[in-house]
Amino acid sequence: MATVIGTGLKGMGCMRAASIVGHRQSTLHVQKLTRCCSTENTQEPDILDKTKLLKSDRMKKKTGDDEFIPFVIRGKEPQSIDRHFKKWTVFKDMKHPDRHNVMTTEQDWTKVWPTSGVFRWSSVPLALRQGVIRNETENEGIIPDKEGNTELIKVPNFLHLTPPHVWKHCQALKKFCTPWPEGLDSKEDCRLHFPVEVVTSDYCFAGPSIRDPRSRVVTVKVKLSDLELDEHARHKLLKLVGDRYDKDNDMLIFKTDKCPTKQQNRDYAIFLLTAVYLEAWKKMPWEDDIEGDDFLDYQWNLSKAKDRTVLNLMSMAEGDQNSVYHNEEENEILEKEEVKNYAKAISKIYDDEESIENLNDLKQSALNMLQLRTS
Repeated sequence: MATVIGTGLKGMGCMRAASIVGHRQSTLHVQKLTRCCSTENTQEPDILDKTKLLKSDRMKKKTGDDEFIPFVIRGKEPQSIDRHFKKWTVFKDMKHPDRHNVMTTEQDWTKVWPTSGVFRWSSVPLALRQGVIRNETENEGIIPDKEGNTELIKVPNFLHLTPPHVWKHCQALKKFCTPWPEGLDSKEDCRLHFPVEVVTSDYCFAGPSIRDPRSRVVTVKVKLSDLELDEHARHKLLKLVGDRYDKDNDMLIFKTDKCPTKQQNRDYAIFLLTAVYLEAWKKMPWEDDIEGDDFLDYQWNLSKAKDRTVLNLMSMAEGDQNSVYHNEEENEILEKEEVKNYAKAISKIYDDEESIENLNDLKQSALNMLQLRTS
């Protein structure tokens, strides 16, 4: 009996355990069916999504901003201050001091501004103002200063071409230069060895192109006295050049700007000078009939005043043996210094104008030629 009862108890225990296991399995099966049949997305995120969420949560907790993560420099961390339930962020010592405020008077400017560039107000130790104000209330009636002034950026500057810059450039180019030639110590020496002077110009400006239309202009100058000309060739050359002759400086000036490049205009100016010089030496048969009135200036040698002056001096010297013109021929009289000065004074009256100074020179030269003294 005891054996049967024990067996029975054991059998009942096994049946109870089996029923409990079956209940648990049915419960798990029902839960699985519920999850599969549910319309809501109950799947848990994967490991990568969990990592991303954790990182974003940490950054949000650290910065306190859900939209923008500021870049924080070590030593320049912001300090948060709560005022009236509002959050303010204060950055201490974030602005670097302007360079012109810490710049010494012995500062090497070539290192501050080594090359050309737009205007940088923080580096220029000058109190500059640029702009306009529309009324007295705008900017307190004061023209905007250089700090953050966009008007100063628009205009070009030459802060890279100061005297220290130029001096350094010259020192760098000095090793490529040759010694100055001997015998060219003065401008007169240079003009004697190099009579033709060519003048050109280069322009630096702000624009879309580096070419300036004014840079193609070329001027060629040469003194008329430096050209080998006789009286006929000189007269003809002056007729050909017209207003290109500067009478005050005795200079021939050829200015050309019709060609597109500077070299073309230079070649054209040299061609003009060569052409008029060679043409001046050509003599046509009809040129033998030219009289004194046909010349541009007064011609003493072709004038009647020369013949009358020589006759008067010869007649006055016939009865005066102490005269410097006694027994002198016509060529000898014309070579006298007093006669030459008289001829120059008359030419100045005809060519320039009848001024008081020219009239006094003519009077004095005539008295000297006639060997008369004024009381």
